[in-house]
This record gives sequence, structure tokens and C-alpha cells, in this order.
Amino acid sequence: MVGPGTGVAPFRAFVQERAKAFDEGQEIGKMLLFFGCRKRDEDFLYREEWEEFERKLGDKFEMVKAFSREQKQKVYVQHKMKEYSKEINRLLEEGAYFYICGDAANMARAVNTVLGEIIEQERGLKPGGGDEVVKMLRASNMYSPLSIIDLLHQVLRGRLVVSHETGTSHRIFQAIASHFTV
Repeated sequence: MVGPGTGVAPFRAFVQERAKAFDEGQEIGKMLLFFGCRKRDEDFLYREEWEEFERKLGDKFEMVKAFSREQKQKVYVQHKMKEYSKEINRLLEEGAYFYICGDAANMARAVNTVLGEIIEQERGLKPGGGDEVVKMLRASNMYSPLSIIDLLHQVLRGRLVVSHETGTSHRIFQAIASHFTV
């Protein structure tokens, strides 16, 4: 999962739901979340909650943080993804899904490019091979770029049903809605 800034909202709901399943004794897979913001002490959304998830879920959840303005050279989520290239590739080979939510104009494109590079490098593919794998992941719905606006539209159109107070769709809607004032 890649969710810098307010793009992390849907993933908060997802991790809440998985933590609940974990509490109930259900087996859950590894979750790797790349989060980025400018400064840890100024705009690290839900910081205490994420730290609690890491403690509670142990090796089932890891949040990789990129704080772009805390050092001379800017560090973004795509830079952190490169550091985790082996694990990203391993998880994808094991059938993991890849979700991204946030700035579609710049960040999502950069993440898409880096994901292709990671797959290409880790699997020893010829140039462009990683991009082809990313296209296949998208075609099989294993790579999903999420837009907060698209999710809200789905809720408003009844495609993402918010019917059960403890359900994932309700939590996603609440997490997204918490970032907007009407």
C-alpha cells in the first residue's frame, strides 16, 4: 500500500479491519504501507494509531515512512520503495495486492515507474519487462490506484455500500470523510 498525505485514509480503514480480524484469531497476511509527508511532527496523520498497529500486529504490519523535509535531500515514498524492493517483489510473487492512493498527477506516476523498475530488477527481466508485469497486475485487479474522489463517488452512487457500521466500506468512508468539511 502506498498512501502519502491524506492518501493514507483508505488504508487506515483497511488496517483497522485487518487488526480486528487479527484480534479475533484470524490469520492475516503481511501488510506493508509506505507513507509520506513533509515533517513527522507537523503532518504525520494518525501517528499514534499507526505506532499501535505496529506494536500490536508485529511482523504482520510495517509502515515505511518518508519525511520529505527532514533532511537536505527530499525523500519520497518511491525512494523508500526502492529500499524495500526485495520484499515488494516477494510479496507480489506470493499474490499480494498493490494499492496506491494520493496525488495522481505526480506521486502515483513515480510510484508506478518505480514498481516496474523493482519488478524488472528483482526478476532479472529485459528492459520494459517490469512495466509489462505492472500492466498484468492492473488487468488482474492486483494493482489498484485509488482516488479519494473516486471512492466518494462510488459511495454516493451506491457502488461502495456503507451499510454495516463495523464493515470495511464504512470505515473507509469514515476515514476519507474525516479529511473533508462540508
